[in-house]
Parts: sequence; structure tokens; C-alpha cells
Amino acid sequence: MLNSTNFLDHVTIILHRPRFPENIGAAVRAACNMGISRLMLVSPEDCDLTRILKMATHAAADLV
Repeated sequence: MLNSTNFLDHVTIILHRPRFPENIGAAVRAACNMGISRLMLVSPEDCDLTRILKMATHAAADLV
């Protein structure tokens, strides 16, 4: 049986056509809080890094 750390290594959060950078930042923060280290963006409308980082915590910034 896989332990939770190994299982989370195989999980990727995929955001399809996210409209707002703040939503990307919130997803980054949530992924970090759950121990998920992979997030994929598909056709984002706006990738303003400054706005993304405002919603992602400092601890989650390396995931961006």
C-alpha cells in the first residue's frame, strides 16, 4: 500500500483556461497546503505573476 507521501507525488492539479491570476494563486496555495507539488495550466488567459503571488503564500511561491 502506498503511503500518503508517495501517493501525492503522483497527483497533479490541472487548471483548464483559468481566467483570473488570483484563482491560479489560490490553487497554488491549496496545492501546497495539501502537499501537492505539481500544478499544470492549460491555456490560461492571464498569467500576471504579481497577482498570482499575492494569492499564493510565501511558502507556496516556489511552486509557481
